[in-house]
Amino acid sequence: MIGFKAGLVLGIASVAAMILRRRSAAWRHAALALGFGVVGALPVLELAAPGWGATVAPSFVGISAAASADVRIVQLLWYGGALLGVLNIFVGLMRIAWIRAAARVVDARRHAIADDAAVEFGLRRGVIVLETDRPVMPVTWGLFRPKILLPDAACEWSDDCLRAVFRHELAHVQRGDWAVQLLATLITRLFWFNPLVWLASRQLRLESERACDDAVLNLGVEGTDYAAHLIHVARAAAGRHARIGLAPAAARARGLERRIAATLDARVDRTPLSGFACVIAAVLFVAAALPIAGFGQPPASGSPALLGVQREVLRRFGGEERKFSIVAGDISFWKNKLEGRVELQARLNVDGSVSGLRIVEPVHPDLATAAEVIVRNWRREPARVRGVAVEVPIRMTVDFRR
Repeated sequence: MIGFKAGLVLGIASVAAMILRRRSAAWRHAALALGFGVVGALPVLELAAPGWGATVAPSFVGISAAASADVRIVQLLWYGGALLGVLNIFVGLMRIAWIRAAARVVDARRHAIADDAAVEFGLRRGVIVLETDRPVMPVTWGLFRPKILLPDAACEWSDDCLRAVFRHELAHVQRGDWAVQLLATLITRLFWFNPLVWLASRQLRLESERACDDAVLNLGVEGTDYAAHLIHVARAAAGRHARIGLAPAAARARGLERRIAATLDARVDRTPLSGFACVIAAVLFVAAALPIAGFGQPPASGSPALLGVQREVLRRFGGEERKFSIVAGDISFWKNKLEGRVELQARLNVDGSVSGLRIVEPVHPDLATAAEVIVRNWRREPARVRGVAVEVPIRMTVDFRR
């Protein structure tokens, strides 16, 4: 259920981003980031949201209570894929740490340019600028002590090119994009089976890059000059087969053309998102997501709604079978000296009857036939939850003794 809700929330966020296509990239990124934030908070929102949902039939309750093999296989596939995805994130973070350990601080000239750019963005946190011999794109990571990593070829870049790169990367720092993208990546790995989550994560990254491009252009940089710097950095990285994906990158190969086109288009809205507008958008988005979070949850009232009954059956019985034992007497074939125990699985219906009989272990055919006859004629009070009869799985043993 939570996978369905996550896809629905991110689907709404993606639609909101499409509606905002004529607004700035910062607005579209905020819509998608709020979507991922709501998905991350779904377990909490489910507790706070009022429960609602369609009435669930008793037969569906019985089916849900059974732990079928197919459901278990699907769950194992989900958990296995999610585990591999989280391990992939962990490996990526370890790779960043490894490159960080081998990197070195840049010279005073480049650090001075970075410090000036940090002042332009009003950043008070110290930003560490490093360089590495490995072929990487300029990347930024870190929450409390942000770091910018450059390839060693950056020592040959002009001051204007370095200033454009630093401004772009520091715009990521100011916006907190690394933490947002890390959360989105984690959610994408947990819900790896949902294509809507992957599409939203990809769009989030692209809008993040475009929003940072807009932040640089808003400082008075000419679009043609900035586009030339983007192409220069991308060509230098392509020539060295740079690895992309450690963190939000200064240029993405797939989105570079769209970014350059947006940079050169004077009609594009580049309005930054104010703090007040962000708060209002967050409130509206959470308000819209609350009904989604509350779907399938038990209603707040104490009425014995069948949806609440279903949840209680799953909690109290959890697919475990209730066990009963019958001792048979006066069986005509005892003259053949047949004795033994027959184990059966079945379902105790809401009317007290038994259906879906199945012999668990192989036994003598006569014993199996007699056990089925006994159980089919057996009646018992049905299981009840909050006074409502429910269907539950049971396991029965029939002992044939002389």
